[in-house]
Amino acid sequence: MKEVSLSNSGFDVLGGPHVQVMDDGRMVVRFNSIPPSDLENFGDFFVQHFRDHLSEALGVNVVWEDREVFHITETDTETLTRLGDFLRCYRQKHSLPAASVDSKQPVEMLRGFRRGQMVYHSTLGKGRVVQLLVGSPFDELIIDFGDGELTRLNCNFITGANLSAYKEG
Repeated sequence: MKEVSLSNSGFDVLGGPHVQVMDDGRMVVRFNSIPPSDLENFGDFFVQHFRDHLSEALGVNVVWEDREVFHITETDTETLTRLGDFLRCYRQKHSLPAASVDSKQPVEMLRGFRRGQMVYHSTLGKGRVVQLLVGSPFDELIIDFGDGELTRLNCNFITGANLSAYKEG
């Protein structure tokens, strides 16, 4: 398995998706946020339409597993390139505003979590809170899950069921 990050795609201010390319060629695409995190009007963006647009651009069937997770079972040597091209052009092609980062302020504590705290995420596993940010368009936690990348979690989607404090030992 190979991990690829499309972080410079311009699709989302939180960065592009992470792609797992399996040994048999299948791909699992994990976005930070669908719709893109900086879009205030969620009504302008429908996940099902996004899946259809992605499938059309890649020329293959795309399976939508979860809000941010898509599976591509039929791939060729150009699939990853087409995926990057699709993401770079998506906002302009579908009349979405360009990605922009609004001002956010770091804080020591947010929604019961504090900087440096160990946490457990139901999908991503154990991690450590690196930073907490408050501001528009949403508050977020930045967590190191030990995979070499920092993960940004939108506080609007954090529940006790998917993220909790964790004590080692």
